Amino acid sequence: MLFGGYVTNQQGLPGRLPAAAREAYSATYDLSRFSSSDCSIDTNGSGPSLADVRAGKLCQLGAAGNGPINFIVWGDSHSGAMAPAIDKAAADVGMRGLLTGHASCPPLPDVVLSRRNDADTAQCASYNAAVRDLIAEKHIPVVFMVAYWPKYVHDAELPNEGLYFDPSVPPPVEDHSAFIKTALDNTLAELKQQGKQAVLVMDVPEMGRFVPEALAKALMTGTTTDIAPPWSYIAARQALSRSILATSAATYGATVVDPLPTICANEHCDAERNGIALYKDADHITATMASSISYLYAPLFKSLAAAAASTGG
Repeated sequence: MLFGGYVTNQQGLPGRLPAAAREAYSATYDLSRFSSSDCSIDTNGSGPSLADVRAGKLCQLGAAGNGPINFIVWGDSHSGAMAPAIDKAAADVGMRGLLTGHASCPPLPDVVLSRRNDADTAQCASYNAAVRDLIAEKHIPVVFMVAYWPKYVHDAELPNEGLYFDPSVPPPVEDHSAFIKTALDNTLAELKQQGKQAVLVMDVPEMGRFVPEALAKALMTGTTTDIAPPWSYIAARQALSRSILATSAATYGATVVDPLPTICANEHCDAERNGIALYKDADHITATMASSISYLYAPLFKSLAAAAASTGG
């Protein structure tokens, strides 16, 4: 019986499931509050209202309490997954931020997204307009932009994600980036004109398989737990979005944060380490993994904190 079906039929993970497999599968639920509808708009449209966004009534990152908002994290569901890393790095230096996340909606006002119905496109546009207003009206100086970039520049997710994923089938790499690149450049130009510092966060590599389930199955059957796609697959899929973000960042003076080396090294990527899944599904890292890479953001926040201290901000 397939592992996922077995879990469903048993109304969850049965007590007799081997401990290692049970621990691996539990990563499915390893997400922070930032990925919930309390903080981000989910695929059903539940989450903060546009009025909440414009008023800044959003989940706070970093240091607790009241005080100036030093930054905002703006993006799709990948922003919620990455938020624990940014949250920890900001808290360590006493900086405060807000999260504005909307599933399947990149942080690009006025972007044209194909393969969407009009209602989804309109909702994404309205949300991004509200975030744009918030950034300008609240004078938020630093803007983190986090998104599932390969999905947007190729206008496709990986084929057959989950149980039937097959890494021998090449990933979608057709270039559909024209609208994305234009919207990104326009957004970065606008932020620069307003005196904001933009931070582009490159995406983590996609795994294709639902990692907790695939890992648990491997542990139960004694097959390899090296379940990430090969480097050639990931590199081909990531190339266009990484090039676009790097070029736009250089053009408009944005900062780039790249989490890929925390998952891939020496032309090999990890979906798990020591039997612990790094992803809660096929493309969102777990909250535990996100927290463990807060060091990526530490130098930036230390610099921002030092600048704020020198100006009395």
